[in-house]
Amino acid sequence: IVVRPKVAKPKGPRASSQQQQQQQQAIMDGEKKENKIRLYCKGADSIIFSRLAPGQEQLVEEMREDLDSFAADGLRTLVMGYAELDEDFFLDWLRSYTEASGILGNEREAAMANCENELERDLILLGATAI
Repeated sequence: IVVRPKVAKPKGPRASSQQQQQQQQAIMDGEKKENKIRLYCKGADSIIFSRLAPGQEQLVEEMREDLDSFAADGLRTLVMGYAELDEDFFLDWLRSYTEASGILGNEREAAMANCENELERDLILLGATAI
């Protein structure tokens, strides 16, 4: 199982470090079926919705209504999605990610983010949580 949290650092003079950080995580299912790996992602609705595969617009609109209702009640929400990855694609991606993580200097974070964006796309909407 692989877990890599990503934290977007807030910008601006009034941004507090922990209160305004958005966090997204991805995890891969270690159980392979038919050379497929399942990637699970959770994060802010705007991030996950932007990474969904086409054809889920109706589900997104219904979920937005629920999320708005939860937020109006003062609840914090997360949205979850998944993607099935071909093992060969994943191994190629892993090589690229490993190479990006070895870059020194300012380019490292951008290279790693590009790799993560390549992996975390075409998600299938799973659901949402509200606490």
